[in-house]
Amino acid sequence: MYKPNPIDTTKITLSSDIIALGEVLAKNTHEVWAVGRIADGWTHGDVRDDLKKKHPCLVPYEELSESEKDYDRATATETLKVIMSLGYAINKKDDYNLFSQKTVEMLDLLFFVLRDEKIQAPAPSSAPISPYQ
Repeated sequence: MYKPNPIDTTKITLSSDIIALGEVLAKNTHEVWAVGRIADGWTHGDVRDDLKKKHPCLVPYEELSESEKDYDRATATETLKVIMSLGYAINKKDDYNLFSQKTVEMLDLLFFVLRDEKIQAPAPSSAPISPYQ
């Protein structure tokens, strides 16, 4: 007989940022599910009817009952906890921090050098410049 054995996530505590991410994932889970149902010919119906392919949850996530949202939230939250329990870290990239601090410092230095070179460069001449001068 099959005995489920999920990864133990009881010691994982999610920060408020990760809980917020869980809500985004829950909504996306619903959206992906709905796309699949609609592609299979399902439409909204007040009562689920598998023969007529009607489902009451084929509505925007915001219109779902809290119990329906909780189903998607539980899946998202547990997935996040499993990721973290396996040793992975979830960090949001800062849109303004796409480069490491070292890279930013090197780019600043490069732009400084290029700017100075331009300022100190000789005035353009109409005569062709030989690379052998």
